[in-house]
Amino acid sequence: MNRVSRWANLYECAVLLIGHLNKNEGARDMYRGLGSIDVAASARSILQIDLDPEDENTRRIHQIKNSLAPLGRDICFSITSGGSISWFREENVSDEESGFENAPVADAGRSKQEIAMDIIRNALSDGPQRATELIKMADAADVSMRTMTIVKKQMGIRSTRREGQWYWGRKEGRA
Repeated sequence: MNRVSRWANLYECAVLLIGHLNKNEGARDMYRGLGSIDVAASARSILQIDLDPEDENTRRIHQIKNSLAPLGRDICFSITSGGSISWFREENVSDEESGFENAPVADAGRSKQEIAMDIIRNALSDGPQRATELIKMADAADVSMRTMTIVKKQMGIRSTRREGQWYWGRKEGRA
């Protein structure tokens, strides 16, 4: 990667790498690229194109990594029968509606554990929340599930199951 970096600096250009995904759909998007994780780790931004889970004729481009800014919104497109591309945005959902208005963004001055603590503290300020929502917020801030679990334990957060869903909430007597 060092040679590629020097070449890009010499010619003052960006480098675009195109890769393919493995078949492990259960893995985090960041780890689905074929080849070394070093490529993904060195990239400033990663866009992934895949099928829209709700419409097999729609493809979506979503950002799975951005080291310099918050993650962007998904952009969708379809390929017409004539072979042209029809672009459209997913329905615009405000940050407030999505539950991500208080999701911290990773930055160089804060550790992943500090970011995880902020995610948990902000999300649980109004009471217990679904674990899946906290995990989405952590993913958006590039915080691993392992880090979230460590911080959850340190903060004394408990998991409870209600109506088939896991919730995270504060133990009684904790601020």
